[in-house]
Amino acid sequence: MGKYVTTEVDIFRIFGSFSWTSENIATYPSNYIPNSNDQEFIRISIIPSSQGVNLVSVEGIVMVEIFTEANLGDRRSLEIADTLDQFMVGKSFNENGINTQLFDSTLKGASNPEDESRSRQIYSIPFKHFGVN
Repeated sequence: MGKYVTTEVDIFRIFGSFSWTSENIATYPSNYIPNSNDQEFIRISIIPSSQGVNLVSVEGIVMVEIFTEANLGDRRSLEIADTLDQFMVGKSFNENGINTQLFDSTLKGASNPEDESRSRQIYSIPFKHFGVN
């Protein structure tokens, strides 16, 4: 696998774990189009932003859009962000000399032009993926 696919596999490994699925937060990839049955969910995008230290390295940001029911305040979004922190902040994956590391998160509010019935927050966390070249 190449650096982009390996990074995606490492990050989505978090969301495929029993621990994460037991949180009962619907989790989808970046191209997911919500349907009316989803009251709350997260949508994950892995955004490479620069080369790493060698040809098999890449750095970037994992962006998680948090969607919750609108007009209820930010509490549920904040709870989901705290849960994401438990699963992501400071985590690293090491397999056969290939590493993916996650760092510290940020959270900010965002508009939701897709659907005004849902509130949207952007949780982001930088990553570095590197291996031996």
